[in-house]
Amino acid sequence: MSHFPWLRFAGAAITFTGLGYMLMKATVPTEEELYNRMAPDIRKKVDAARALRLAREAEMKQQVAAQSILTQSSQFGLILTPKSSWQLTVILAHLVSLFSITVLLYHLAQNCIFVLVVDFSASNMVIRQS
Repeated sequence: MSHFPWLRFAGAAITFTGLGYMLMKATVPTEEELYNRMAPDIRKKVDAARALRLAREAEMKQQVAAQSILTQSSQFGLILTPKSSWQLTVILAHLVSLFSITVLLYHLAQNCIFVLVVDFSASNMVIRQS
């Protein structure tokens, strides 16, 4: 086994990392400082990109909320009326997945001696042999 100076190596690595971090903190401006130094035309582009990103995030939050409502409603047997085309797409995709599970279980039951009972009322699908 070699006699490598692990302690000095670790100390040098920590020192260089700390010096690099302090140099970065001293020289790199914060986001607010950088925004304040920008030219007005670049600020407009940044504001437009920020507004576009916020709009995308809001749309994504709406989709997540609609999917959670769909999941909750399918557990309790509620009927949903879609308010937009993407909500209709989510509902149809959910129904197709339920239909494909039902068809799969039907084909399994045709080829097996026992009958499978599926309970969709719980959050987890339970398959019992009866």
